[in-house]
Amino acid sequence: MLDRIVEVFCEVDDFCQAFLPQWEASLLGTGGPAPRGPQPGLSSSEIITLLLVHHSSGFKHLKSFYHGFAEPLLRGYFPGMPCYEHFVALQKSVFVPLVFFLVGHQGTRTGLYYIDSTALATIIAAQGVCRSGPARQDLDGLVLRLQAAPCFQHRQ
Repeated sequence: MLDRIVEVFCEVDDFCQAFLPQWEASLLGTGGPAPRGPQPGLSSSEIITLLLVHHSSGFKHLKSFYHGFAEPLLRGYFPGMPCYEHFVALQKSVFVPLVFFLVGHQGTRTGLYYIDSTALATIIAAQGVCRSGPARQDLDGLVLRLQAAPCFQHRQ
């Protein structure tokens, strides 16, 4: 388990070292209030790693993961780990890098860049919803519009 955490951290850290300087350079400016309070004890890559480990851990809630797994077992590996409330506040600071990391890594593995709306209609029809009438016509029209939309076309 620890080997997998180290592997995830290395992947995330390599990504953050490449992504964060480019992202910060593209920001319009610091135009907001100055950051207040203590500085985070964790780097962006450490926060993202903990969030990824949480989502793959099977814990239903972040609080139970943090108090039951991360604090007792991982504090030695993340020495600057803050209290749970501060960690929750830190999550928003890594939202953009986390999304880019997930899109870049998961998208290349799965190749899912569009929605197969035919499957949506099949699922709805199989569940017995909108079998006939105006609701079915609306559903068929939605499926056709989704299939024709250029943003949902599969790009080679």
